[in-house]
Amino acid sequence: MKKLSVVFRGKLLSSLRKYCDKGALFGDRVLYEKNLQSAARKNFVVYAKKPFGNPAQVVKYLGRYTHRVGISEQRIVATDGDRVNFTWIDRASGHKRKRMVLPLEEFIDRFLLHLLPKGMRKIRYFGYMSNHNRRESLRQVRQFITELPDFSHEPGENPANEYESHKDVETWDFEKKVCCKCGKEMIFMGLYGNRRSIHGPEPNPCRVS
Repeated sequence: MKKLSVVFRGKLLSSLRKYCDKGALFGDRVLYEKNLQSAARKNFVVYAKKPFGNPAQVVKYLGRYTHRVGISEQRIVATDGDRVNFTWIDRASGHKRKRMVLPLEEFIDRFLLHLLPKGMRKIRYFGYMSNHNRRESLRQVRQFITELPDFSHEPGENPANEYESHKDVETWDFEKKVCCKCGKEMIFMGLYGNRRSIHGPEPNPCRVS
């Protein structure tokens, strides 16, 4: 932590001095120089939170903000113009739902902290489920599904024989294909994917085995 405080002090004071030299800070420049020299002789105390326990906790934490707004309308219980009464979940005490009353200015300030920076978007539906053309995309997907041949086979049956019985499917020759990265011969296991992947260009050989 001591090393971190030294680095933080150096980065902060260096940035302040750069803007001071450019004249980008309002106020007395001589006073700024004096305070910077005084701050450089002091020990900084850096507060750093403990890291997340594992990737699952990171995803769970981000999931609360990537799909939704900072607070939903259902959580706002009442407001009188000066204060806002809303509910929140106390995860430290067994995920109990509690109420909190904040002044309007502080409530707005907290809400603005959850707004994404300019140019970033919250996660929404994408691909054929995007709102732009969802109805037509779903219609095409359902049509492709009905046109796909049946590749199901009984347990123990060789998928390669099933492949031989579907000569109408245009696909590349899987026999004796060699991986372009490891150089080992690949084994054909079966056909998967949608119509576009079957009739599309030759797939990456490294993803077949």
